[in-house]
Amino acid sequence: MTMGDLRNTLRTCAFAGALALAGVSGVHAQGVFTINGRLKVEGGGLDGAKLIVLKDGQKVRTLNNGLSKFSLDLDVNANYVLEFEKDGFVTKKLSFDTHAPMEAVANGFTPFEFAVNLFKQYEGVNTVVFDQPVGMIRYDKNLDDFDYDTDYTKSIQSQLQDVVAQVEKKQKEEQQREANKVKEQAEAAKAAQRAEEEA
Repeated sequence: MTMGDLRNTLRTCAFAGALALAGVSGVHAQGVFTINGRLKVEGGGLDGAKLIVLKDGQKVRTLNNGLSKFSLDLDVNANYVLEFEKDGFVTKKLSFDTHAPMEAVANGFTPFEFAVNLFKQYEGVNTVVFDQPVGMIRYDKNLDDFDYDTDYTKSIQSQLQDVVAQVEKKQKEEQQREANKVKEQAEAAKAAQRAEEEA
């Protein structure tokens, strides 16, 4: 092998190496993280519900249909917030930090499954905790995949449980009022029927 052949071989190897690196970085830049979600509205339907997708603080998409079961591809190396909202119901947010190592991106990720329940906004229930995301999903190096940030969840868990307890109390009160109303209507109908029969 001559010195010229050696130089050409080295150039070819260097060029192939650069292409390989470019290919890996291209996968990294174009990688996606798939999420599969479901939305449920307690005490109501999905009519009027919507999902707003924010990427790095900018609104990129709004979904108004198909929220009972949906799928989204999120770009890697970005920060997403998904806002689930409906008039008269408490808005909930989920945060997705899709930053991950290049090797993990090249291997791909397991689609992330989740469900969100919206409940009615009740007077007297402090829902300020829902101004922040109810869950944060990020890359977990131990799992080599995406999962809930358990430290974040623990940090807001007691606040969430307090609000849920207040909402459940309000829901029971509302159900009792509805039951009383039905009972009163039934009694009024019976009284009207008796009056008619006596007449």
